Amino acid sequence: MAGPPADDLQEIRRRGQLLLKSINEQLLALSAREYPTDSPRQFITYLQRLVEGLTKLLGETDNIDWAKLVCHFSKGVASHMRFLESASYPRIPWALIKPMEDLITAIVPNSRIILRSQWLWNYKVRPISEMYRRSLDALPHDYFKTSVYAPKHRVWNVVSLPRVDSGNILMHVILGHEVGHRIAEQFLEKLDSDKTTSEAIAKKIRDSIGDPVWADPDIGKLGPVRMLGFKGRLYKIIDSMRTGALEELISDVVALQLFGPSFLFALFDSSLDASLDGLPQPPEYHPQWRYRYRFALEEFNRQRYGDLLSSLGGSDIAGVVQDACRKRVEQIRVLTMSTADKAMRDADEFAKRAYPLVEDVFGDVPAFVAEKVKPVVFDSGGFKAKLEDGLRRLSLGIPPAAREPRGG
Repeated sequence: MAGPPADDLQEIRRRGQLLLKSINEQLLALSAREYPTDSPRQFITYLQRLVEGLTKLLGETDNIDWAKLVCHFSKGVASHMRFLESASYPRIPWALIKPMEDLITAIVPNSRIILRSQWLWNYKVRPISEMYRRSLDALPHDYFKTSVYAPKHRVWNVVSLPRVDSGNILMHVILGHEVGHRIAEQFLEKLDSDKTTSEAIAKKIRDSIGDPVWADPDIGKLGPVRMLGFKGRLYKIIDSMRTGALEELISDVVALQLFGPSFLFALFDSSLDASLDGLPQPPEYHPQWRYRYRFALEEFNRQRYGDLLSSLGGSDIAGVVQDACRKRVEQIRVLTMSTADKAMRDADEFAKRAYPLVEDVFGDVPAFVAEKVKPVVFDSGGFKAKLEDGLRRLSLGIPPAAREPRGG
């Protein structure tokens, strides 16, 4: 079979080389900016090595499909320049960055982060280097031995926080939930890898499907092959709803064990404009907010965070803080007493099959999470001492931010 016309390959090379040259120039310009830590510059070096490999491959390959993939991938990398543009000081609170870097490194070994602000209101962790590895897997790995496929490559994550809330330190503890997704994945992998457990879950899903007339009254008209496919689609929805709920609930437990009582308050504030009882929707199948409040409050109580807040003292203002915290916890507790969310799930054919599977295994979650976050678990004693000291200073008219340089 004849190969692609040489002219076509040359055009693709020309286009790709222009893109890569432009990316390299942008990286050089970004490297001259001021950043709060060395991580952004290290990420720039990582990208420069990646661009070098792409340029070399593009110049040497006669495979037009590889050349097209390089061009397509380069367009995506070019869009990632925005991560570095929005990571420079002062767009990110300086005192937040190093602790967050240390936190993620402790949970995900050999990882590095780029913390950046965005106008979209969302807290998100993107495993950017893993995305690159998957995208370039079809190309010869030798071209990327100093970047994506380096023997001891770093796992780069881009952590985004909303710029509109950049000054609200309470909301930033939601990043603990986003980090928690890595631990949630490990918990789900543990369930899947245990043959007895995974087979038991699969059987429960199949048994819950039973005769699928509940999903389609005309199901009897399908032949055996189409019936099998139909049941497979039902299975996928129920299992996705199960895993979607567990991912969010586990991530909430992680955030509570990392950041203490603050996360419960941030969770509530972040969802004030949301429907409490709306049913899980594809593709993420996030659980209802009232359901999340209930499990988060259980972990809050299990950690005895209420007792911690009640023990604050040392100044008159500590009593004001205690009262405000008590009222907010009570407000959340009252919301969780309603069973409106359960009524919605029980009325939904998929949710009423999926959620008992969530509750079957959730009891194992707190201990699993505790083991994973042990190096950076929330220090109740240290928190109490620092908060009381800060409140004491505040009662004397001394802003807490004055304690350390750069608002530490």
